[in-house]
Amino acid sequence: MQGVILNVGETQSLILGDDGQRYTFTPMGWRRDDVQPQIGMRVDFEVQGTDVYPIPDATTPTPPAADAPVRIAFTSNRDGDSEIYVMDVDGSGVTRLTNSGGYHPSWSPDGRRIAFTSNRDGDSEIYVMNADGSGVTRLTNNDAVGINDFSWSPDGRRIAFTSNRDGDSEIYVMDVDGSGVTRLTNSGGYHPSW
Repeated sequence: MQGVILNVGETQSLILGDDGQRYTFTPMGWRRDDVQPQIGMRVDFEVQGTDVYPIPDATTPTPPAADAPVRIAFTSNRDGDSEIYVMDVDGSGVTRLTNSGGYHPSWSPDGRRIAFTSNRDGDSEIYVMNADGSGVTRLTNNDAVGINDFSWSPDGRRIAFTSNRDGDSEIYVMDVDGSGVTRLTNSGGYHPSW
């Protein structure tokens, strides 16, 4: 299972699992001595009975910026259109970030930017913006439909994504500014993950 560390304490720490559940773990459960748990760190973890054992990625993770708040990004149509919002981990402080549509928000590893998809320009493309919604930049520019699977690299410098720009759904990778697009698969591919 995978999740994000929400809190790091001396005796107990908290993970928000990708399944939406919260899991606590103790320092005894941490599975790597060379990497310390940090708020915002993505981890794989095992649940064995009542014990939780987080296993951080084998690469050294990019810690969140010291001034980056731990927030949850999500899509909602509460104002009529599907837009991207953020909120605090307790559900307070809901803030709308987009006004022209947005789906599939994903935080950068350092917590400073959010990548997302939008069809605001007529077809599904990948965009990135600052954590406060400013600085929206379109990264992909292709008439093909179906760009909605993407994943940040652990160092935040590249994004892997799915596109059918060459006729079939394939996996591509690009630099975080949208340059250097490279096709990685030739026999189909979906849901890239670093």
